[in-house]
Amino acid sequence: MNRPAPFAVLALLAASALVGACDDVHAQRAAAEGTFERTLQVGRAPDVRVSGRSGSIRVSPGAEGTVLVRARIQAYDDTDLFFSYTPAERVKELESHPPIDQHGDDISIGDTDEWMLLQHVSITYEITVPPNTRLTTTSRSAAQTINMIAGTVAATSRSGSISIDGAGGPLRLESRSGDVTIAGEPRGNWDIQTRSGDVELRIPPAAGFDVSVASRSGEIETGRVLTTSSRLTRKRFEGRVGAGGPRVDVATRSGSIRFE
Repeated sequence: MNRPAPFAVLALLAASALVGACDDVHAQRAAAEGTFERTLQVGRAPDVRVSGRSGSIRVSPGAEGTVLVRARIQAYDDTDLFFSYTPAERVKELESHPPIDQHGDDISIGDTDEWMLLQHVSITYEITVPPNTRLTTTSRSAAQTINMIAGTVAATSRSGSISIDGAGGPLRLESRSGDVTIAGEPRGNWDIQTRSGDVELRIPPAAGFDVSVASRSGEIETGRVLTTSSRLTRKRFEGRVGAGGPRVDVATRSGSIRFE
């Protein structure tokens, strides 16, 4: 019987340890912590993109013409020899040169060319933006909370949850395993897709909209009165609520869908 070479076994064990360390970053105690804050001057409806790995992202409306970014940094001990920055050095560099890039009304938050600075690092963002901001957020495991943004919102997540309160404008949300919760009234089209995450919509009773809902293996539940344009089943339906209006499309693979 052939046996794996000792070097191959060691390499496999090292790789497994690295993956496990990345997955368990929140279970560790931070070796270094820090913060940064920046105030950016913008127009009435800027384009703001926020990217997060772990930590959380919270975006709320603030003053016209201003984007305020507050962040808390936590850096953890390295588990390998491939990174050249210590936790304290990563925190210091991120405090001095935050991952924020602005070109007029176009702002990017959370990305940096120095990718090593973000290894074994968790950043929690508290951001206020003008109400009419066009917002794009992406995360790996970071939970996202977005409040009362009237502009277009596009949010994607691997495993972190997405929660939107006071939704009004167009929405485009996509999640692999994180749950999606939306409260608000559609005044633009909503497109929500998940793989295994559950979806919950809370829409005022007087709101009118057209709806299409589908789930492969999850259940669909609603107490709304629908004028249906297709056969109503536990897995799929299309219809109109009230007088109709913007289109709300919701689709999951194995997640459940509930709207009320």
